[in-house]
Amino acid sequence: MKGTTLCILLMVLPLVVMSQYYRRWNYTQYNDYKTFLKSNEDSGKVKFNAVTVTGFFAHDTASPRRTVLKTISRFNTRNMNIFLGYIDSNGRALDSTVKLYDDKNRFIKGADYRADDSAFVMRKVNEYYDDYNPSGKRERWYNFNIDYYSNDYYGEKVGHLKKHKKGESNDVSYTKTYGVTTYNEADDPVKYMVVTIPGTLQKGDSKDTAVQISMYKCDDRHRITFIHDSGGFFDYNYKEYYGYNARGKEIFQANVSRKGDSSFTTRVYDNRDTLTEEYFYDKPGVYNHRFTRTVDQDGNITKTEENLEESYTGGVSCPNDKTTIMVYDNHYRILSFTETNQSSGQAEITVTTHKYLTDHDRVMTDSAFITQKGYLHAITSMVIKEYKYDSAGNETEEVEKGGGRYVTNERTIWKYNAQGKEIYMANYNNCVPDKPQKEEFYIYYPGSKSLRKLIRRDLYGKEIEEYTEDGRKLLEETIDYNGTCSGSEFKYDK
Repeated sequence: MKGTTLCILLMVLPLVVMSQYYRRWNYTQYNDYKTFLKSNEDSGKVKFNAVTVTGFFAHDTASPRRTVLKTISRFNTRNMNIFLGYIDSNGRALDSTVKLYDDKNRFIKGADYRADDSAFVMRKVNEYYDDYNPSGKRERWYNFNIDYYSNDYYGEKVGHLKKHKKGESNDVSYTKTYGVTTYNEADDPVKYMVVTIPGTLQKGDSKDTAVQISMYKCDDRHRITFIHDSGGFFDYNYKEYYGYNARGKEIFQANVSRKGDSSFTTRVYDNRDTLTEEYFYDKPGVYNHRFTRTVDQDGNITKTEENLEESYTGGVSCPNDKTTIMVYDNHYRILSFTETNQSSGQAEITVTTHKYLTDHDRVMTDSAFITQKGYLHAITSMVIKEYKYDSAGNETEEVEKGGGRYVTNERTIWKYNAQGKEIYMANYNNCVPDKPQKEEFYIYYPGSKSLRKLIRRDLYGKEIEEYTEDGRKLLEETIDYNGTCSGSEFKYDK
């Protein structure tokens, strides 16, 4: 009797949800983005209410810039984005998105438009709505997506409608999706239902309705999800079970299929909500992947272990088990790092030890000794990093030197202005020690309160960024080593 009742309930609920949305939103009449802009006018002040981003390209810095794409964003007086549109290089409108918010900045309506054919006719391809309960929690949502870009409807030329031959199908498919969350008296979610209905504009809704229901048990912190097939018979394909600790961390997850196949995951956290153990099982009691880590009282991870069984690695008979052990000093600097990999049935061990030379708790030299040993091979490296600082404590130079496969042998310098703001950075390598491989220049407004211009330069070209005094970006430009120029300009209406 319970099974029959559940089946009837699942068949009726989607119809109830559908009728609510048809009555409430009347979505067939919701087709003009100007409605958003007009209805969302209100009082107040924001930093700006519109910005236009113009993408450009030029063959070199002396050539005129050619517009590639424009992006226009509009904001309401609470600085919420209500319109996003794109314009191509010929001034024709492309995709656009419009959104509407209530007086509490909650999203309530939205729609996406797209220029779908050679005449660039704007077509609505997606619309969506949210509704909230009296407590302000999201209670219902709806999405209607029209797939004008399906392979059946479009030809090879993207963005142009396909001309079908006689007898060919020209159906345009769509998908309706409804979501409903049910809350108890304490305003905790107890059930979440999603209904998905496919169809075509020519034939209407399909009978292949899919229903997904999540049941929440707030008292014992469990959640059960029933996943139904899309055949309209509401027969379970599989179930998902989730369990949480008192602080809301997921400690258990299980997937159980209709055929009885299952997989499990369990997790263990310490009293700081740091994940310390994680186990993956093919069946109860037999794990195929284990991950554990140890954390000291200061929150440092001091040991991690990962074990893979053959079933988890797809039948590979030599899974790559891994163990790492870290040791720290009383300043939380790592003293040693040991990693053991079980590769091809043979252990490979890499050990890194650090020795520090300090001055007033600042590291002046970090010497790292690295050894790697495995079956019939061994590697030894030494990496020494030296640091310099100015009188204000800003790092002015970092030099790396040494020998072996882990060494980069490079030098980085920094310069600062009187206010302590970075104005220059240069990175040198060992091959060309006198010529910077990378440079950064920082130019500030008077008083160094905000960045005005940033220039990055390397062997491949140059990047330039410019900002207003209140931090809004005005320009981003890239010039490659051939002189080709591309980027974006930003224009604000306030």
